[in-house]
Amino acid sequence: MRAVLNHLEFEFKSVIRDKSLLLMNYLFPLAFYFMMSIIMPSINKSFNKTMIPGMIVFTIMVSTLLGMPNPIVSSREKGIYRSYKIYGVGSKAALLIPIITTAIHITIVSIIIILTSANIFHASMPQNYLGFVLSYLIILFSFLGLGTLLGVCSPNSRITVLLAQFVFLPSMMLGGIMMPTDILSKNIQKISNIFPSTHSMNLFNTMAFNANNFGIPTVSMLTLICGGTLSFILATYLFTWDDTNEKASKKIIGIIAILPYLISAFFL
Repeated sequence: MRAVLNHLEFEFKSVIRDKSLLLMNYLFPLAFYFMMSIIMPSINKSFNKTMIPGMIVFTIMVSTLLGMPNPIVSSREKGIYRSYKIYGVGSKAALLIPIITTAIHITIVSIIIILTSANIFHASMPQNYLGFVLSYLIILFSFLGLGTLLGVCSPNSRITVLLAQFVFLPSMMLGGIMMPTDILSKNIQKISNIFPSTHSMNLFNTMAFNANNFGIPTVSMLTLICGGTLSFILATYLFTWDDTNEKASKKIIGIIAILPYLISAFFL
């Protein structure tokens, strides 16, 4: 346990020392937030109403999809996880380290967005703070599970980038982060429901901002919870201490994690 805590402290501090992790966890999300907050209100008049949920979802996506998987792959390739196994550290404890550190970094950036958006950019503040916190935790849980699964299933860093972008780019374009999904055609709106970003925006806007044109919050909540739970279960099952484990050939079944999102497309 002491070894896990020591590595947790090291992992947290390494984000400040590692330029790529610092970029993904802090610099990129905050730079994008300030840039979009200046540009988007003149393009999308309703952007101020969705600025806080949109930028927080963006921050979560960048940290979990683009920043989180690589350290997991790197730890496996460098033999860090193998040393964990030698000293009796379980797979769940090994995966818990990047999950906790990523969640802390995301929360810090999210607090910065909330504290600055209203005073500087006149963004709409949440109407229901309990709903906001609950939505945030559910969304964070879902994306942390997905980021963990990507890291576990990716055979190397190059494939990690491809898999992450496969989720990240469509989520940015269709997930309602920059523009409301109701401007899309009905068929495209259906397709957008297979991405967790769409459900995240639905949940934030309906539960925290009392908006009534963002879909059914119960469906989005259940979808995100089921998606996150399934991702964590699959990540734990498919986790390998090194690249020679027999489970490596079975990692294709990680695609099952998208099943809740595919099902939700029939209800929204």
